[in-house]
Amino acid sequence: MADHSLLLLVNPSTLTLPDFGTLVTRYQTFLATQETRYRPCTQCQGWRARHGWRARNVLGAPGQWGRLALLRLRCRPCHTVETVFPPWLLPYESWTVPVLDAVLTAVATEEQSWRQIATVWQVEVTAVKRRWRRWDPQLPAFRQQVYMAK
Repeated sequence: MADHSLLLLVNPSTLTLPDFGTLVTRYQTFLATQETRYRPCTQCQGWRARHGWRARNVLGAPGQWGRLALLRLRCRPCHTVETVFPPWLLPYESWTVPVLDAVLTAVATEEQSWRQIATVWQVEVTAVKRRWRRWDPQLPAFRQQVYMAK
């Protein structure tokens, strides 16, 4: 079972997020409990083998950037490679799910300016705008899918 302890609906005014060391520990626990080597390939149903790691920059809390080593699996018969993501980190996204939720909630409900939010999270204003444009239309469905799946 996946660790959903990070997938809590956060209140931006009382936000407490784990430090980066805790994120690394939770990812290692996630890998240990998922038994990824037994997951068959989605294309050919062949067995996979570990294929190294992929470094990923991750924003876990305001101003806390770190590099997380994500496990890669390679299918021996068809040679496809998959990166194993924890449930609190999305592909093509460097912000964790709780950070995304907190920032988007701050934009939507607290009516703060882009610059104020960027200052609090120690990121560029364009990064906040880019994520708002990408995730705002999907936010209600995303919250329902993630938070109801617990």
